[in-house]
Amino acid sequence: MERKCKIALGRRDIVVAWRGTIQGSEWVSNFHLDLDPAPLIFGSESHAQLHNGIYSLYTSENVNLQSARNQVLNEIRRLVELYKDEEISITITGHSLGAALATINAVDIVANKFNMPKDQPQKACPVTTFAFASPRVGNSSFAKIFSDYKDLRALVIRNEIDVVPKSLLLVYYAEGEELLIDTRKSKYLKSGVSAHNMKFLSTYHSFTN
Repeated sequence: MERKCKIALGRRDIVVAWRGTIQGSEWVSNFHLDLDPAPLIFGSESHAQLHNGIYSLYTSENVNLQSARNQVLNEIRRLVELYKDEEISITITGHSLGAALATINAVDIVANKFNMPKDQPQKACPVTTFAFASPRVGNSSFAKIFSDYKDLRALVIRNEIDVVPKSLLLVYYAEGEELLIDTRKSKYLKSGVSAHNMKFLSTYHSFTN
């Protein structure tokens, strides 16, 4: 399978998939809506701010477990070094909370140079996010930083009737390109399920295929 995927794409692609909300504590974090600085990603001088609850889920550690951030970045570093003599790319994806985490993770990888071998900084690989039904995660400074990185791209796939991606409009800003679908207007798209729950991924799948 790995070989077939590499042949189809023309390069080796490192894929990270973030899951959506499951645990009760994650639901609580979803509603921590304040914007806060993200010094672990952007340094202490940056004006970029992120959704407090989602940034906390991404960076929090406990005595027995590394943060989700460190676990993913360490594996990305390992794979980039392992395949540094090949042409590679990195794809980050997720749904809902997972899409928000994917967006933050993608910019973190590029901002902190995890998309290039340590001894070959000129060999930065492209990082692409496919964010399904993602809430907005940052302020205007974050959106500008995201758009300024030449090796970073994002496609946000949104259903017109899904309210989650349209929430947080006042101080949160969108990043990347948007692909808008509307299950009410096409006989080829599945309908009859919640516009945002995980079952609705089958609708996105039927559209993108």
